[in-house]
Amino acid sequence: MLSILALTIVAGFLKEFAVSKIKSYAAGKLEAIINRISEKLIGRKIFEREDPAEIIEELKEETISVLNEFGIAIKEMETEIVSILNNIIKEIYNIRSDIRELSQYISSAFYELSKILDKNIIERFDRLEADLKSTLSELSTEELEKLSRELDARFSDLKKYFDAKFGEIIESQRRIEQRQEEILSKLNMILEKLNIPLDIHAETQKEVDVKQKLTIEEQQFLQAGVDISIATAGLSSETLIQLGNYYIFSNNLKKALEIFNSVLRTEVNPYYQAIALNNIGYIYMLMGKVKDAIQYLQASINKNPNYFIAYYNLGVIHQNANELEKAIYYYQKTIECNPIFVYAYYNLALIYQTIGDNIKAIQYYGKTVQLAPNFLLAWNNMAMAYASIGNINQALAILNSLIQKAPNFAMAWYNIGIIYLNIGRSDLAYPYFQRAVMLDPRLREQLKLLGIHL
Repeated sequence: MLSILALTIVAGFLKEFAVSKIKSYAAGKLEAIINRISEKLIGRKIFEREDPAEIIEELKEETISVLNEFGIAIKEMETEIVSILNNIIKEIYNIRSDIRELSQYISSAFYELSKILDKNIIERFDRLEADLKSTLSELSTEELEKLSRELDARFSDLKKYFDAKFGEIIESQRRIEQRQEEILSKLNMILEKLNIPLDIHAETQKEVDVKQKLTIEEQQFLQAGVDISIATAGLSSETLIQLGNYYIFSNNLKKALEIFNSVLRTEVNPYYQAIALNNIGYIYMLMGKVKDAIQYLQASINKNPNYFIAYYNLGVIHQNANELEKAIYYYQKTIECNPIFVYAYYNLALIYQTIGDNIKAIQYYGKTVQLAPNFLLAWNNMAMAYASIGNINQALAILNSLIQKAPNFAMAWYNIGIIYLNIGRSDLAYPYFQRAVMLDPRLREQLKLLGIHL
């Protein structure tokens, strides 16, 4: 009898559940919820147990776990559900009959039902209820009437209770969803205002100052930390990556990692996966975790073999480690994938200047300023590369042109002084040193090392 009882309870509960107020709350989730409950119960043989307490506990746990699984947190319902189920079982526990074949039939019916739930849920529950009533006809009229009355009464109580509880849940959920919509709307507005790039490389933070574009209130909103579950549910991968980049610029690296990892879990497009992997690699660069950084950057390239940003970041890592051959390789790969990425040319020039190959350094500096005419350091360094190969006139011509174009660029004034000092014209050098120190007092210490006190 317990098998019939348990299955009857579950069938009736699912039918009531299907037509309850939960349908208005989550119509899109209803089929999935009922499928999940059936999936958990089919084949478990919990209905063959002798102890009604075990049946009650398992039915209660499985039902509530599914509701929680779908974000329906039903507080304080466990006790009520147990009480209702327990009362039903107590009322008919003494009914005796050999119903093993009936139990197998109903289990089979449940299995068949679970395969076609997506077609017509309510119709199938009605048919299952009819099957149960037909099969239960083997019971005496008195027993059947008693069972029917008890079930009707208990399911009526259960439905009333669920109606009340779901009313509270629906209203609470409505407020939560409204708040989530407000958060996402504000978040989208702020990110559009910031216009943060998707790709992060070692020079990006020099180019982007997000705080200047935000009000104090907007900064506080973002720094309070946006719930990842809300963000991933309502934002595109592109917008999520921008949000993660904002947290990088704000030095909230833990939050940035959470967001990029959520993109990797949900995004299937290799384009966005490559960006997320690269940006995680960049975070590990900032943390000084070089091995982890290399691992993620290589994974980014594996997702997108033409992703030049990841090659560039690998070049920076090896350049910082003084592994210059590897750095040159990755910068060359960067240029192959993107022939106009100016920083790759600039860093190649720095490497060749460092190892004394000033001819190659001049070539790469030349390409740099061709692509970025206002790249002051590239002009400055190219001038010093010319000075190193003895072409003083060309060096001075570049630097004098530079101070005309950018009169507050201290290094140009300083290096003109250095050139004059090296050719024995300290009388010409000192006015340039004085101007350089006025613009950047930190240069005073470098001059002291040369024996020059200003």
